[in-house]
Amino acid sequence: MYDHMIFHTKYNRKVFQNNIRKRCEEIMKNILDDLGCECVEINVQPNHVHILVGIPLTITPSHVAMKVKGISSWLLRREFAVLKQQIPKALWAPSCTHQSVGNDLTKVIYYIRNQYKKHGGPK
Repeated sequence: MYDHMIFHTKYNRKVFQNNIRKRCEEIMKNILDDLGCECVEINVQPNHVHILVGIPLTITPSHVAMKVKGISSWLLRREFAVLKQQIPKALWAPSCTHQSVGNDLTKVIYYIRNQYKKHGGPK
C-alpha cells in the first residue's frame, strides 16, 4: 500500500534549513527502513515534510506516521538545540495528512519533488 503523508511543524515554524533539513530527511529514511517501509520520495520544506511511502500490509499508516514523527522529533531536538528554543515542547503539529495512492506513483512523485516551486523552499 502506498501512502502520501504530510507533516507540519508545530506552529508552522520554518525550522528546516540546511543541515537540519538534510538530517531530517536522513532520519526519516532510516526510520522508514527500520519499519520495513519503502521511502519512494521525500521532500523536506522549511515548515513541512511530504513523504511517499510504501507500507507493508502488516502495519497501519497511522502507526508509521506516529513512529516517524515521534522518533524524528526526539532525535532532531536532541541534535539541534536551536529546535528546542524555536519549538519548546514538540517538533510536529499533532495532526498528519494521509492520502492513499494507487499504483501509478508518477504524479505524486512529481508533486512531492516540485514542492519548492509551490512554497519557495529548497529543492
